[in-house]
Amino acid sequence: MAKLNVITIAILSVWAVPFIISATPAYRNQYNAVEENVADVNLDLDSSNPGFEDIGYLLYDGARLTFTGSNSITATAENSMGFLVSGTNTTLNLESFGFTLDGPNTAALRIENGATGILSEETDIDVDGDGSIGVIVDNAASNLTSGSPTGESATATVISSAHIDSDGLNATGYSVQNGARLTLTPESSLDLSEANGTGIRVLNGGDIINNSSMTIANGTGIDVQNGGITNVRGGTINVAGTAADSAGIRVGSGSQLILGRSDAAPDPAKAVINASGNAQGILLNGTNAALSVFDTNINISSSGTGNGLDNRSETNTVSLNNLGIINEGNGAGIRSASSLDAGDATITVTGPGSGVKFTDVDLDGNDVTANHAFSLGSGYLINLSGSDGAGIVANTTGAVSTAARVNINNTAGGPALISGTATIVDNSGELRSQSLSSPVVDLRDDSANVQLTNSGTIAAADAVYSAIAMGSGNDVVSLTGGAVVGDVSTGDGDDTINWSGGSLNGSLTLGAG
Repeated sequence: MAKLNVITIAILSVWAVPFIISATPAYRNQYNAVEENVADVNLDLDSSNPGFEDIGYLLYDGARLTFTGSNSITATAENSMGFLVSGTNTTLNLESFGFTLDGPNTAALRIENGATGILSEETDIDVDGDGSIGVIVDNAASNLTSGSPTGESATATVISSAHIDSDGLNATGYSVQNGARLTLTPESSLDLSEANGTGIRVLNGGDIINNSSMTIANGTGIDVQNGGITNVRGGTINVAGTAADSAGIRVGSGSQLILGRSDAAPDPAKAVINASGNAQGILLNGTNAALSVFDTNINISSSGTGNGLDNRSETNTVSLNNLGIINEGNGAGIRSASSLDAGDATITVTGPGSGVKFTDVDLDGNDVTANHAFSLGSGYLINLSGSDGAGIVANTTGAVSTAARVNINNTAGGPALISGTATIVDNSGELRSQSLSSPVVDLRDDSANVQLTNSGTIAAADAVYSAIAMGSGNDVVSLTGGAVVGDVSTGDGDDTINWSGGSLNGSLTLGAG
């Protein structure tokens, strides 16, 4: 063992270059190609050497250390770090350890370039310094003498049963980088209580097996950025947020997320996201962001204003399979700036929100009327039991086509489909309503010349209630097949009804045109 051997290293930044050491680091201890047990360590990383960054331990070239007994590191100096563990077959095993990260931009551990970190449930990490990170795991290698990237890469792995909590601003629990692997065991916990917290940040892809749960009081559960493919399996994310871009999982430009069930024995479990406040369940928040979801449940609380899935990317790069969304709040089960043709999802709306909302979105997350077409596939089921809520909302001047099934199960419920701007509406699905106050298809506020075609089912609670209500334009209603139950009202304007197929159990109400 060598002590205080000063070498230069650049240790990645929080975003594009994760966690930068801005000055020459001073290593308190180095271990190279040895295997040892260490006990009862207590270090204060406090910049006692002016001009040097304080790092407790460097392990490299196959060193294997196990820490037992009563161990602690307190990082008060800015950019200080407990451990740097680098290289294939280099292993750090923490059977008992406590970290207190009080200084800004500090970190407990960095595991890189083929190294392995094993953190027992007797490992506690308090991430209290502004911008600090609990654990960094990165496939990329750093040159330990020059600090420049070597270009080498090997799979780095962290298996964590640790308990991470934070009372600091801008805290991050784990940073997974360049395809590295993180496994959270059922014994682990992650609890961030202050603003702009991030449970797990992924930069340029990674693999995460989450057999645990995390609670983020104001921020984002998993933040996927800087491209690459990220696989996340299982786990429960509890998230709240005040910002419009806070989310259970956020996916940035050029990044791809695959989210689904954990196969952990003996009880494979769906991934679960519970969102409240302004937090979205899943947010696609950049160009060419891609999402594949299977065997996942998203729940929006009654106090929530966010959306279950908020797709702000206008590319058709969303694949949903066996997705369940329960929306008790004011948002939408799914808000999307692109069509949702393939896949399947069941959306249950129990509050005043909507099932699916098609709309463009501005940089602040506000709805903007689109001018392109939207379509919703036959694999989507929307059940609405709350009052005032709507099944499908179309905020576009283009065409809207739906093959979905929508059931409005409340006598005070809103429309199964509503638009005040669309020019073409095509239904080949099933739109059914028990509402006594709203039309099944509500186009009353649409002043455009609308072409509505039905080859599916549009069914009001009874033949005397409104099935289709058109607006003030010169509209064309074409009944080409399927069934309509209820009144068809053409509204004002010079309107036309073409009836070439299907059945009508109800009435035709012609407007003033």
